Amino acid sequence: MESEKEFIVVTIFRTAQLAIRNDFSRSGIQERINAIHVKLVDPAEIAKNLHVDNYRRYVTVPAYYDPNAHTVYLNKPVLSEEPEPTIRFVCYHELLHGASTHQDYTDGNAHIYQSGLKIERYENGRYMCQNRLLNEGCIQFLTKQHNPVPINGYAYQYETDLVAHMAKKIGIKLITNALFHHGYQDLIEAFQSQYGPGSFYRFSRLIEKRKYDEASTLIKT
Repeated sequence: MESEKEFIVVTIFRTAQLAIRNDFSRSGIQERINAIHVKLVDPAEIAKNLHVDNYRRYVTVPAYYDPNAHTVYLNKPVLSEEPEPTIRFVCYHELLHGASTHQDYTDGNAHIYQSGLKIERYENGRYMCQNRLLNEGCIQFLTKQHNPVPINGYAYQYETDLVAHMAKKIGIKLITNALFHHGYQDLIEAFQSQYGPGSFYRFSRLIEKRKYDEASTLIKT
């Protein structure tokens, strides 16, 4: 029954929410996690929420965190076909987006929004985004650390592998602080002390362009 499946999905979401409170015990994360709402929706509503983020495959996106509503939207028809470990994996990932620090500020005519490592800039009708895929890789890396990988694989595999190499070099703590505790500049400094001036931005751009081999060469030197 659909109602039974919906109940299961929401229950798994709440279980993931509780797990994150235990996995990341610092109070700032717990407060943000506690305040996150959840809503089961159809693909059309997912599409509406993802439009600004320039996604194209709206129908298959399993979930999305909306920072304005502080809500995780779960794609009902997509997740209804997934096994429970995959649903938990997806929920955990989106909840970590919700736990990320969010900053909203202006720079001249530009309106800037930062969520974790991702920086969005709106200026005179133009939109730019930095570190989108690197941010996803960091979130997925932490998700993978605390959850079994679903049988049918998971999204952002290349990005996650690259972040795993980064963590070996500079440590997981710098990554978690960058995501959750305003430690973005500390992450940049640590990365560039390891790989040289400008290397963090080059690494992020290579990932954004999906030039994974070049990014791998940089991180493994």
